[in-house]
Amino acid sequence: MPHLLPHGFTHADLRRHLAPLLGKRPELMTGSQITYGLRRLRVHGLIHRILGSFRHHVTATGLSTARL
Repeated sequence: MPHLLPHGFTHADLRRHLAPLLGKRPELMTGSQITYGLRRLRVHGLIHRILGSFRHHVTATGLSTARL
């Protein structure tokens, strides 16, 4: 699970977990689809980007929302 990674998760990590949930193979998901999803999660405060890297962390709000 991406939220359990101590150094955050990357675009590729998310693709590997998200594609099966959507019934797709990871290699068939475009980078734009993943980027769009990450942007929406950031806007809603569910994840935040680690400055100076391409990694993201799940916020406390994101964890509490996921538990619902």
